[in-house]
Amino acid sequence: MTQSEQIRILRNNIRIYSDRSALSQQQKQLCVSQAIDRWLRTASPQEPDILYRLFLRQFPEMTEADRARFCLSLVETLPNQNTLLFDKFFLGAEEEATVGSHGGIALVRNRYNERAFTILSPTVIGAKQYPAPSFSDACEDIANNRCKFSILPLENTHDGRLFGFYAMLDRYELKICAVCSLETENLVGNTRYALVGRSLPDRIPKHCTWSFECSIATAAGSFPHDILTVAAIFHAELLSIDSLPVLYDEELQRFYFAFRIPKEHAMAFHLYCSMEHSRYTPIGLYPIL
Repeated sequence: MTQSEQIRILRNNIRIYSDRSALSQQQKQLCVSQAIDRWLRTASPQEPDILYRLFLRQFPEMTEADRARFCLSLVETLPNQNTLLFDKFFLGAEEEATVGSHGGIALVRNRYNERAFTILSPTVIGAKQYPAPSFSDACEDIANNRCKFSILPLENTHDGRLFGFYAMLDRYELKICAVCSLETENLVGNTRYALVGRSLPDRIPKHCTWSFECSIATAAGSFPHDILTVAAIFHAELLSIDSLPVLYDEELQRFYFAFRIPKEHAMAFHLYCSMEHSRYTPIGLYPIL
């Protein structure tokens, strides 16, 4: 047998095995979908995280992609699951605001922040400015229920993510609730400003593009590859990745992810991340204005 004949036979065998593998994967995926559907039909009402653990206890062989599909089906199939996740994502979704804080937006006054206020404030019923001497004080105003929201710069085209402001979000347990971009007249280029708080604003325009941001800390030298692997299942499009060492633990590295995502799939993605990564932190789910 000549070398060319041997290569032809091997090439043909590879094609056959590839076809078999693809067919086997399709059959497995059909079984997984049916298992998820039937399991959810018989599941008793429980918190999403409890249902996730119960499912994996019964189906421990599920892959990362299978578990992601379970999260998507859970949110789409069972009533109130999306609302439960949403309320926990935005810590203040069910909190009563103190008298006078409704519509209050803490603001460090300068021309760029005030331009951002002009764009972002129409999403808030009865929006009014509350001057703050510093960005830290503006976040304190939310923490102390003096205001519902604040406006922070989070990124510019020269420096990228402004991690000092992301640290403020973490310190005061705030979420990004809406964003806009402004052209600036200095060397930093365009700057992204965010409305931040503990609940979504009231008047979000229809047909907005939505983004989802989160961070995950991992052992130094490792990377949470599964986040990128399962993103397509939630119809999420990766926008950016950044990373920083964790200051309090030199053995950890924190990765920051931003995705464009349909709003109706965001909480399923959030559920997957929270169950699969112990050092996961949600940062925001927001419309781009």
